[in-house]
Amino acid sequence: VQPATGAWTKRQLHDQHVDFPSINRSISGKPYRYTYCATSPIKGRSGPLQGLVKVDVSGEREPEVWLPQPQEFLGEASFCPRAGSGPESAEDDGYIVSFLLDGRSQRSDIVVFDAQKIADGPICRLRTQSFLPHALHGSFSPELVPDQAQIEAAWSKKPTSL
Repeated sequence: VQPATGAWTKRQLHDQHVDFPSINRSISGKPYRYTYCATSPIKGRSGPLQGLVKVDVSGEREPEVWLPQPQEFLGEASFCPRAGSGPESAEDDGYIVSFLLDGRSQRSDIVVFDAQKIADGPICRLRTQSFLPHALHGSFSPELVPDQAQIEAAWSKKPTSL
């Protein structure tokens, strides 16, 4: 949209159904180039959200898509900046974190992607202790991440009864 003239253009950025868009929150409210979304493997119509797509909203690059096994379903993507990245870093200098549900085994994994290489698939998969429902929402805030000493201290405490 051109605010001065009111002119606007419309274009399709991806030919598959998407939902749960996410951007690098450090540029929230400003022009951005990339958005990360859960996507369907079905082209041209709605389908189950299974994979991840990185869409270049400038249209300069084709969307990067990763699709899991047919029985797996990806949740909402959250952008996490790479440690040490700052205002001069590339917009996609970070990671995408999401939950991946395996409908066949009734298990869930936390999956981590390099935000610059989505099509390469997860660089890490962590099995959760519980089965997490599909479409669980989440976000990342570096201020809320405990350091290693805090994590170890929490794990060393004995569980208390109610």
